[in-house]
Amino acid sequence: VYRLTGEAVITFMQSYRNQKYIQDVTGGILIDDDGDIITTVYNRYDGLTNITGTLNEYNGVLQFIPTEDPGAPTSTGNVIADDVVLIDDVNNFTDNYESELVIFNNVSFVETGTFSTGTNYTLTDGTNTIVFRTNFYDADYIGTTIPVGPHNITALVAEYNGTAQVTSRELADFESLATSAMIIN
Repeated sequence: VYRLTGEAVITFMQSYRNQKYIQDVTGGILIDDDGDIITTVYNRYDGLTNITGTLNEYNGVLQFIPTEDPGAPTSTGNVIADDVVLIDDVNNFTDNYESELVIFNNVSFVETGTFSTGTNYTLTDGTNTIVFRTNFYDADYIGTTIPVGPHNITALVAEYNGTAQVTSRELADFESLATSAMIIN
């Protein structure tokens, strides 16, 4: 059993398996709480300290399985520093970024159409590509049009049997870089 003695901040939560993504300055991890051990209600960007549990790996993703409820948040309204990364770095060093919230600047989707659940899409920076997976089935972008053109995309890093994957939490994680044309008279 391991205990996280420092504070980690929740960057995403979902009801599926009572999962929470947490990170600190050293890295991130996915809390997979299928046993509903953690009963305290948290908000995104709450801090957790003294969480205890065991480690497990699922399809290449390191997971923290809690053994007790850590109790009330130790802080609220935290800000996560922007971690701008390159597609090539995440592909080559996936474990260094796993379960962390990262930003890819000036990337585009190869595919067009609408987002469907449980589907792989391709993000490109013009040279390199990475799998964008719609892994959060209740995300508000499911069923919406796939963004066209360059965007800054915030996503959580995962992997599936050695292949890097990223998943955005919500529509707000897609920042369009489209600029409107100026008319000069």
